[in-house]
Amino acid sequence: PGRQELASIPEFVGKIMAGKNAQKTESFMIFARVEALIAGWGMEEALKRAKAYVDAGADGILIHSKEKTPNEIIEFTRKWNNYKNKPIIIVPTSYPSFSEEQMKKLGIKVVIYANQGLRAAVKGMNKILGQIRRSGINSINGKIASMAEIFELQGMTQMKNNEKKYLRTDKGDIKVIIPAAGDVSFEESFKEKDLLKDLPVTMLDINGKSILQRTVDNLNQLGIQDIAVVTGYKGEKIFNEGITKIENRDYKNTFDIDSIMMAYQEFSGKTLMIYSDMLFEKDIIEKLLRANDDIVLAIDSSYQQDKFPKKDLDLVMAKYPPIKGERVINVRNLNHVLKIGKNIPREDANYEFAGIAMFSQKGFKILKSEYEKLKKQEINKKIDLNFLLQTIIDQGRSVRGVEINGGWTEIKNFEDYRRACAFFNS
Repeated sequence: PGRQELASIPEFVGKIMAGKNAQKTESFMIFARVEALIAGWGMEEALKRAKAYVDAGADGILIHSKEKTPNEIIEFTRKWNNYKNKPIIIVPTSYPSFSEEQMKKLGIKVVIYANQGLRAAVKGMNKILGQIRRSGINSINGKIASMAEIFELQGMTQMKNNEKKYLRTDKGDIKVIIPAAGDVSFEESFKEKDLLKDLPVTMLDINGKSILQRTVDNLNQLGIQDIAVVTGYKGEKIFNEGITKIENRDYKNTFDIDSIMMAYQEFSGKTLMIYSDMLFEKDIIEKLLRANDDIVLAIDSSYQQDKFPKKDLDLVMAKYPPIKGERVINVRNLNHVLKIGKNIPREDANYEFAGIAMFSQKGFKILKSEYEKLKKQEINKKIDLNFLLQTIIDQGRSVRGVEINGGWTEIKNFEDYRRACAFFNS
């Protein structure tokens, strides 16, 4: 309260003239803020300063007042009388009764609502948090902005588009397809816990991050940005910045390969397929991308016949068995996959398919061609990725395996989920 010191008129005029001398385009404008009314210097001082600033080249005047009514501002604008046709800016924080229609009649051209947004946010946060406290988080659906809207306001979408457009790595152009349309909520251990009643498995939280988020993070760290997620069951609940969503509306009557084909586009680089219920180490992706073949699968040599007796495993019989021993170095680049499927006798299987595959442009064309042939034949069999790969193998085409030893897990039931959470908690 009371009279406050202000810079002298000559000093402030000098600053305005320096700014105008540095101005390179008319689109950049300099408005002089007049604090004389705020500082208790009176109306005549405010008018004197404002006119001096315009004479020095200011493009307009911001006149400020802390009065509870607009009377001071109204008096200023009338005495200003549109001096040299320069616009007036006001900040009506303390006198909100001043309507925009009144402002226009007085020649005011610009209004700054300096803190109304911030104050509205505080009010809104208090209201929403109170409702959460009383009724839980489900009660606020539809009353808050979506994460997609937040990312859009942050410019995240544009940033990711620029990354896809300009970011290049030594791995070349890589597209990722994540089939996430399936519904595993019926699995008994999940059903008992009611975990997946309203959630797809890829959005399960693993110590603070969803499975999908952990997958995207791993890929982004490798410089891989082009990620397509095929949704189905509870697809509206799948969200993650940096992904493209493709909807499989017929997910109840289709299989993984149908979702994979929905995401296929003619692509000159490599395509990675990663199942949506997987957690994995980045090394597995790097090994696959180094493989120089058309169709390459990650096959796990830690598979043991008695290790997962109750699991519905994707088994693999490869030409060369795993190298055994306490300390081994695997110098094989690739192994030949002879059989793949859930029905291979366990005593014949020597690996497990780890749910990640890599296709060259030629390899994906082979996959697509055989898929279309089988669909036309309308055979009475389940055409999933395993079946399609086995068909390709039976034709004498090469399907190779990159051998890994652990470094991944899948979430097929509640025990898997609990074990995965323990991994990331250690």
